[in-house]
Amino acid sequence: MPEEPDVVLVGDKGLLDSMAITILIVTLENLLREKTGQEVPIMQEVDFEALTEQFRMPRVIAELIAGKP
Repeated sequence: MPEEPDVVLVGDKGLLDSMAITILIVTLENLLREKTGQEVPIMQEVDFEALTEQFRMPRVIAELIAGKP
């Protein structure tokens, strides 16, 4: 997988299928819990369209995580 902040992960021409994006979300939340010692839920929306926007690119995911308290 390309290591670029703007590579498309989900949606049209995305590299990840629904199972892979689920694993990515769970893995990120686990890593954040390990690093911070607290629960940091990163998935805010449950509908697919909103999820596609939130997790479209690594850069967007990083911005989402950085915006968490």
